[in-house]
Amino acid sequence: VCVRDHRVQRRGDGGKGARANAHAIQAYQPQLLLIPGDVVYDRGRVGEYLKHFFPILNSDRSARSLGAPLMRSTITVAAPGNHDVGTPVQTESLNWKKFPDMFGFYLFWSHPANGPALPQGLMGRLLSSARNRKKMLALRGNTLSDGSNFHFRFGNAHFVVLDANTHMDWSKPLLRQWLKAALQAGSDAQWRIVTFHQPPFNSDRKYTVEQRMRMIADIMQEGKVDLVLGGHCHYYERSAPIKVDGGSTGLRLNNDGTVSARLNIDDKYDGRTITSPDGIIYVVTGSGSRMVDEGHLPTRSSFTRCLNITDNSFTVIDVDGARLTLRQLTPDNKEIDKITIDKSGSH
Repeated sequence: VCVRDHRVQRRGDGGKGARANAHAIQAYQPQLLLIPGDVVYDRGRVGEYLKHFFPILNSDRSARSLGAPLMRSTITVAAPGNHDVGTPVQTESLNWKKFPDMFGFYLFWSHPANGPALPQGLMGRLLSSARNRKKMLALRGNTLSDGSNFHFRFGNAHFVVLDANTHMDWSKPLLRQWLKAALQAGSDAQWRIVTFHQPPFNSDRKYTVEQRMRMIADIMQEGKVDLVLGGHCHYYERSAPIKVDGGSTGLRLNNDGTVSARLNIDDKYDGRTITSPDGIIYVVTGSGSRMVDEGHLPTRSSFTRCLNITDNSFTVIDVDGARLTLRQLTPDNKEIDKITIDKSGSH
């Protein structure tokens, strides 16, 4: 199906200051709203959704100081971030007694139920205490993480949404096989877009070594993915088209979180005069509310083509047949970035 004037909206990490963005997004009348994780702060609790999420994206009226009633007319999906599973610091243990309303993500979101079979021991990685696991199983059964990995067709684009938190090991054969099948399900779509929270290519001072999701770059390249959209870093960054090459030994995840691989960067593509990229474009759209602090200030990487650390912004993607346009805009409609991908000449 070829859908013209197909508008997709990306809203960056939620938090303070998101009201103006929601109000600005409403004016673009998006057909689909994608949230790249960390939907609410600080621990993805039910109370935080009721205070910080629904009043903004489901406001009774649209105003810069309030938000907008986006969710009443716009299909909205989200990827789970580290804050959504209650772990601002991913190595810490969850405190069920202190935070009894955590895991709001799994309560409120109703995503397609076509995800992979969950790895054994996942519950143990989310809840280290046997007592807490027993309580969670009594409340939710075995469906805790259902809907955190899924794929769907929307117009002429196929979307795959992944849980990239540390409890999901995407180097496991079972998960890799599922991802291949999920991308194959969209092989007849003009566009293939993958979204997850922790971006494999970023310049954040702290997160630049969080490269574990590069381990699926080979699958995404084989599946002809056009865009990978992430959050986590509280700024906007767009890469050049990248092809990851693991060489004869394959991709290797190191102990420090980096991945050993060669990056083939397409320096010719500029998104304006040359609009046919040779590789996947990776976008960090985490500037929806609170902005980057000193501890995370980025330094441009060799793959960086656009970087903005000062403006709250959101991503608008317009698909018109074989032509996709991505723009990064502030609530005041200032254009931070704009690129086009044109497949009209491809075979």
